[in-house]
Amino acid sequence: MLKSGKYYPVVILFLTAAFILPSTFLPAQAPSATPVPFVRASENPCLRALPPDWWMAGNFDCKSYFDAVSSVHEGNAAMVLAMSQYVQMVQGMMGINLQNEVQYATFFTAGDPDTDSKFLGILKGSFDNNTVGMRLVFSIGAGMKSASYKGLTIYEGETVGYAFPEPSTLMMGTPALLLQAVDALKEKPKALPESLSRVLERTNGRSICWVAFRPRIVLQTKDAASFRESNSELCRRLSEIEYASLFFETAPDGFLASGLAWLTEKSGAKGLHTYLSGWRSNLLKSEGANVFLCSFLIASEVMQDDSYVRWNLHLTEKSLKNLWNTRVIIKPAN
Repeated sequence: MLKSGKYYPVVILFLTAAFILPSTFLPAQAPSATPVPFVRASENPCLRALPPDWWMAGNFDCKSYFDAVSSVHEGNAAMVLAMSQYVQMVQGMMGINLQNEVQYATFFTAGDPDTDSKFLGILKGSFDNNTVGMRLVFSIGAGMKSASYKGLTIYEGETVGYAFPEPSTLMMGTPALLLQAVDALKEKPKALPESLSRVLERTNGRSICWVAFRPRIVLQTKDAASFRESNSELCRRLSEIEYASLFFETAPDGFLASGLAWLTEKSGAKGLHTYLSGWRSNLLKSEGANVFLCSFLIASEVMQDDSYVRWNLHLTEKSLKNLWNTRVIIKPAN
């Protein structure tokens, strides 16, 4: 997968927001968040740069994130101050206010995940490219070479490069993938693969974060070897899915985590739904099953709608109360 340290500058710049305030979603009281409106993830303009050999893509919605943080920790002055300090730290390094100036924070991984994994991150919003460019020169740009490519200035290091292809847009990642993305943005927009488009049409682009991936490729990686060995039938079923998505969004009394798959045949969706429902039920009835895992299974549900299969995990006040009043391991009646 991604080698440790290889993409360190990219990780720092594009994922800092995802790791600030580790206790963000662990408040003393259940949150009372306002559900975000549904916007198709397929409408994300950054998807124009989708690499042909991609195997994972996703987006972090900074506005939804900070709105959720504010809602969860309303009245907690210390937490609000800590959040503000992290935002200022990132702004000092990048010249971008993550809370107010970023509309999309999108990423792609492509290539062979075991031998030649490539990464591209895109920030798009209302920030000033010149200001960001000057900050990046001091934070990560030292030693990078600049070159002109199709009317743009590309800054390249050995493993990472960056460019400003459009107003208020920063792209950063593996140099080869960066140039490929510039080419894609210069061309006429292409339609997304049909299966991916189907999945993203029902994936909320305003979720705090969403990730689309190709299950077959992810499950065949070296890192997934032990999982494949211990869950061979589950992996076989999941490998039949061409594209799937995971997304995490707010609900009136907490949060909702969802997994979504679209299959080309309705019969395939029915078969997957039947298998996952049975898998969930069997785990809940197994003596000695992992209590932590079963807690999540009790708070979840599997649904089918035509060719779609969706698994929802309810992290809400209501679901936690139901879990509290439910035996985690259910023994079959004699």
